[in-house]
Amino acid sequence: MLTVIHEDSESTHDDFAGSTSTSRSGNRHGGTTHWGHTGPGALHDPSDSEVMEEDDDAQSSRSVSPAPTVQSITESLLMSLSYEKHGRVVNATNPTYAMACDGDEVRRQSHEHRLYKLLLSNLFGNDLYIGPVEEVLEEDTDLAEDKMVMDFGTGSADWAIDMAVRFPHVQVLGIDLSPIQPEASALPMNCRIEVDDLNLDISHYYNTSSLVHIRMLAAGIKDYPGLIDQATQCLVPGGLLHIFETDFRPYHSAHVDALMSKPPKNPRNPEYSASAHWLGCLSTAMHRKMANCDAGPNLKRWIGEARDLEPVEYHDAFMPMFAIFPDTTWENKMYNEIARMLSADFVQYISNARPLLLDQFSIIQMDALERQVHLELQKPRKQLWVRVVIICARRKANMDVSP
Repeated sequence: MLTVIHEDSESTHDDFAGSTSTSRSGNRHGGTTHWGHTGPGALHDPSDSEVMEEDDDAQSSRSVSPAPTVQSITESLLMSLSYEKHGRVVNATNPTYAMACDGDEVRRQSHEHRLYKLLLSNLFGNDLYIGPVEEVLEEDTDLAEDKMVMDFGTGSADWAIDMAVRFPHVQVLGIDLSPIQPEASALPMNCRIEVDDLNLDISHYYNTSSLVHIRMLAAGIKDYPGLIDQATQCLVPGGLLHIFETDFRPYHSAHVDALMSKPPKNPRNPEYSASAHWLGCLSTAMHRKMANCDAGPNLKRWIGEARDLEPVEYHDAFMPMFAIFPDTTWENKMYNEIARMLSADFVQYISNARPLLLDQFSIIQMDALERQVHLELQKPRKQLWVRVVIICARRKANMDVSP
């Protein structure tokens, strides 16, 4: 089995942090647009909202979106939600997330979903989650309504669909700002998708879900601690919050202390890595868009500071970028398979990020750097590692759940 480099299971609250944060929630109404088999919703008008910048210790002041109503997804509505930029389609309603949201990105996300399933399966024996999910989602015939799972930033909806198939007695709701998911007819009967902006208030979902899943949202979220608070409020007492984020910084070995803090930018430097250089440019561009791209390495602290959560499991895992391990052991073969999938994903991610990067850097500069990255992927000098942070926490059972 692949090695988990750092692992805490059933950790105490003090293991995660030594202080308690203030509540970040509001009591306002949000809006969604939906398609699927059930569920109300309304489209958010970005001109009605304003998201405030803040630091970790500041209290969130999330904007109010319109009261929930139903609105159908039409071709004109789809066009109003996106526009073309640098040859890719990007979302028109969230200035923080400036990367592509088109058919190519859907295919990339589906490939990435398979990569993460392979990683989780080999690390934990379960390809979709960690923690006591089966226990929390166990069918309860005494309940008036089915249990619900929410998938924040569902993207291609692969995780939501897989969960709906695995737990047919549970209602699965995928939420995303971009309507790029499959048609309703292609979804399981217990799965639906709604369009909503997770940077805004989502109190209309409060106290509804047994599990909230968040994966790879840092690039589009301004206030990640506020998102954690809102996700917690969406849970029923005892419900689980499951978060999966990558660290956008490169590592030179599979350990949390092996961070490449300042990768060289000169190709003549023997320590130079074009991939590490590109990741540095990506982080710079995300920061300038006010994205909370440092969420991964901060998750443990933020969860520990959340007064309404009890930590359950925390893991740091590492994925190799290059398939350069000798195929002498089963573990090396698995590392090479993960590296091949990660490299293929990275190639598509470079294309996906061009609309964001070309807002901050010149086309000449990025074209040259991308060529160097592609050469490095073919003939790497040395291994790079990508850190993955996976965490599961439980909403405390003694919380006040009044609206």
